[in-house]
Amino acid sequence: MANTIMRTENNNVSFHQYLTRRGLNDCSIIHLFFLMFTRSLMQPGFLKFWRIWNPFFGYILFLFYVQIGGNKKRNVSVFTVFLTSGFILHDLFFFFITGIFSFVFTISFLFYTALFTINSFHNYERYIYNGSKLNNAFLNISFILSGLLVGYSTNYLIFPNSILYNYLSH
Repeated sequence: MANTIMRTENNNVSFHQYLTRRGLNDCSIIHLFFLMFTRSLMQPGFLKFWRIWNPFFGYILFLFYVQIGGNKKRNVSVFTVFLTSGFILHDLFFFFITGIFSFVFTISFLFYTALFTINSFHNYERYIYNGSKLNNAFLNISFILSGLLVGYSTNYLIFPNSILYNYLSH
């Protein structure tokens, strides 16, 4: 089932098992990419969106999550995984492609971690996700864009003369 929470006591979960537990086991690569967008965006919660989003890197990040504590140290594990993902899989990747260094995604992913942490204490998602797939997609996209806006704006405040802004403004 797609929303099943996987046991995190060990990391002896194969990629096939990982996909099966998310309901993605009998999909072609093209179908996985299609589901990555449609199914993940329609999830009734931002954390649920991230559980389904990008099954390829998600599997590697899941194994990392388990290694650093998993559900036993959930807040620390989520924070570490998101910080690592933002920096290594996004900002460093952007640097290798463009030669321009920034912290836009690292900051964005810190924002997402803050959303998860706040939700774990106050469970605000139960009030805003109403079961409508269109509403869910709107909220998930809004959270993604909000994080990117926070990341971009904060990066601009830290590095106002960054070549990144010259690069994006042309």
